[in-house]
Amino acid sequence: MRQAFPAADRLHETAQVVGSTTAAKIRSADFDVIPYPTRKLPNHYRLIHPDGAMGFSDENLAGLSAVFTDTSGHAL
Repeated sequence: MRQAFPAADRLHETAQVVGSTTAAKIRSADFDVIPYPTRKLPNHYRLIHPDGAMGFSDENLAGLSAVFTDTSGHAL
């Protein structure tokens, strides 16, 4: 994010913690990841759920959140 948006000072300020995971762990939480590259973020992916928007319930999001590990945004 810092490389793609170097002038986004407010974004950099608020991104104190970054979550990291793998596609396999996301899939284990019943979500899927599909490539969704942009010009500035060629490694960008989109998260989807088989139930569409209804799959983004609080319960499902809690399961998704559990597969992420927080790391300091400053180390990136």
